[in-house]
Amino acid sequence: SASWTSADAQALRGWYGQYLQWMLTSQKGLDEHHARNNHAVWFLAQASDYALFVGDNDKARELVEEGKLRVESQIQPDGRMPLELARTNSMHYSAYNLQAFFNLSRVGSQVGVDLWHYRSQSGGNIRTALDWLRPYAMGEKKWDYQEITPYNNKDFSTLLVQASMAYKEPQYMEYAKALDGGQIHHFPY
Repeated sequence: SASWTSADAQALRGWYGQYLQWMLTSQKGLDEHHARNNHAVWFLAQASDYALFVGDNDKARELVEEGKLRVESQIQPDGRMPLELARTNSMHYSAYNLQAFFNLSRVGSQVGVDLWHYRSQSGGNIRTALDWLRPYAMGEKKWDYQEITPYNNKDFSTLLVQASMAYKEPQYMEYAKALDGGQIHHFPY
């Protein structure tokens, strides 16, 4: 747009740079950064994205690398995420945490860190978490954890579309179509 100037873009990057510093140094930011559950993964996803936006690729890379520790501590070898399963909306929070891992992985793809294929020492990884959740989202298995607000299983299709592209696995797209009643919403990757 002619009304958006390079000075506007520079000011916006400056604001995000300041916000990133606040995230990395404030007590509220540090609390989220060091949380044990999805809060920490979302912190990393957002902070790495902001670092990339302001041109600090080294900080973005460092934050994505830290995501490996979150895979280690949050994803079991079978794909379960116990900290999210302990929540009252466990399916929602499991999928929500997985979306944060996906967002972080996309930033990693831009800074040379492959979080998509990273496997923890115990064997857990992001794809295993997706594969563990998928049959529940598709109604193939009964969800035996607490879910006090019904989860909209169609929301899971966004993860499947992203996984199809990230893993170059057409079956995930077929699962997404089945969940969405044949209506696929494409998302930028």
